Amino acid sequence: MSLGIAGIGAIFFALAGGRGGHVATYLNAAEWTAVATVGLLACSFVVAFGLPRRARGMGGPEATREAAQLTADRT
Repeated sequence: MSLGIAGIGAIFFALAGGRGGHVATYLNAAEWTAVATVGLLACSFVVAFGLPRRARGMGGPEATREAAQLTADRT
């Protein structure tokens, strides 16, 4: 999560240019940073809703034996 915040901050300060002094420069940088944040949030929702609703069940000892047998058959 901290990498995402650092990335958004990097976008802001790259757009602001570090010169300072003009409010319009910071407002423009803040607008583009907000657009980037909303875009990333939308992408995360798309990915989250693309996940399966139920997790696959973990098999018991039989499933482990079957997986080991399948691995042995491949070699």
